[in-house]
Amino acid sequence: MSLVLLLPMATVALAQNLYISDKLYVPVRKGQGNQFAILHKGLPTGTRVALVERDIEWTKIRTAEGITGWVRNQFLDSAPPAALQLDSANKKITQLTSQVSALRAEKASIDKEYQNTKNALNQTGELARKTEEELHSLKIISSSAIESNQKLQELAEKMELLQTENDVLRSENENLHRSERATFFIYGAFAVLLGVLLAVLLPKLRMKKRNDGWLN
Repeated sequence: MSLVLLLPMATVALAQNLYISDKLYVPVRKGQGNQFAILHKGLPTGTRVALVERDIEWTKIRTAEGITGWVRNQFLDSAPPAALQLDSANKKITQLTSQVSALRAEKASIDKEYQNTKNALNQTGELARKTEEELHSLKIISSSAIESNQKLQELAEKMELLQTENDVLRSENENLHRSERATFFIYGAFAVLLGVLLAVLLPKLRMKKRNDGWLN
């Protein structure tokens, strides 16, 4: 049992708390002495009381129920008894253990969530990389398509130009055929005319020649 300091004269300290020490049931008396009437049959160990007044052997206290009386100084201590402190410490340990368990569970949940988030970020990064590759491929294909389209347009223009040239050549060829047929017709007509002329002139020439021969 730890002893409280004894004061040489009565003092007042309304704000201070005291505790019933050891494993006792301490009676609260009406006055400073065993001859005074008992107001409370016994406060159990660890009961907290308020200090009202103190002298050499006795201390005036007030309980939580509002009972005011005197108790011997030897039964009072400024700190809770060891058993009460141990019980309080055990309760605190239990509370802290529960808090630690809760914190560990929360940490495990946070770690799991962090891992899930990390995996999701990795998947997102991989998807972004594949998307970028596909976009690059599409750009190449698009570029090739544009180039192919340009080539097709150039070929179409060349084919159109060749078609135009072919049409011109065909038209010229038809004109040449028509001109050739006209030439052949003219030559035929000339030959026919020449034949007709020869058919007319030759008999006359023969007759003239005969007449000239007769004259000789």
